[in-house]
Amino acid sequence: MALVPFFSRRKRQASGTTDVYQYKNCPTKLRYQIVQMLDEANDRLPTNYETHDIYPDLVKVMRKELGVPRLSNEYEWKAEFQLWFLNHQVIDDLLDALEAATMLLSFVAKKTHRVAIVDDFVRELNARMLEAGFGFQMEGVQIVQISTQFLHSEVVVPALRLLGDPKYSAADAEFRQAHAEFRAGEYEDCIHDCGNALESVLKVILNEKGWAFDANDTASKLIAAAFTNGLIPTYMQTEFAGLRTILESGTPTVRNKSGGHGAGTNPRKIPVHIAAFQLHQTAAALQLLIEAAK
Repeated sequence: MALVPFFSRRKRQASGTTDVYQYKNCPTKLRYQIVQMLDEANDRLPTNYETHDIYPDLVKVMRKELGVPRLSNEYEWKAEFQLWFLNHQVIDDLLDALEAATMLLSFVAKKTHRVAIVDDFVRELNARMLEAGFGFQMEGVQIVQISTQFLHSEVVVPALRLLGDPKYSAADAEFRQAHAEFRAGEYEDCIHDCGNALESVLKVILNEKGWAFDANDTASKLIAAAFTNGLIPTYMQTEFAGLRTILESGTPTVRNKSGGHGAGTNPRKIPVHIAAFQLHQTAAALQLLIEAAK
């Protein structure tokens, strides 16, 4: 088998910045879930295909990749792999194994016209990793570190770094809570806490600057007070007129429409892409406001 560019060969050193995901520890619960998901996917492969069991090839690939005679003390292919995966401590090796397993599943699934097997496996794998706060996702048959995705690394992480200032502790907690709710699939609560974080940052800025506002003001009123008092320099406000409109009709409006009021007798189902958009939009707004306040 030709040398495969697994995750560890493509990995870039982490920047060390604050993040809402962790990259150094694969939780025990998640390991067991992955082992069970992989077993379920393998069992769905057609038994009449000559290589319907991926474990022999998977073990051979990982033995060669790691340069070891055996992965564990078990002598049956599946048991050898599973014992190793549940106990091995080098995260990059585990991610390499996930890529290898997905590649093997994909190869057999395509040959037997059962691609839905791989689609289902990848979809559940990504959901489980997200829920566990494990900062990786499978895209196709390759693992991608979330912090290398442009919006996350260039918008969310810098916002979190700015929120690390103690005076923004309330907003920091609210924004992190929004991320936790996103991972848990609680999208309405996620949107609501994005709005809370924006309001908290605005109140800190207005209070620090000595600009008048009411504690019960809505986000749009807080934004209006910030702009009226020159948060953005007067000579630049023409250029930033559109920005104020975006701030006033962006995060607050999405929250009011989707997560700010009771659902009543008609429960809402917030799509994941709306919640993701709100997280990124809020991160950009927080970064802008805090930097402008400086």
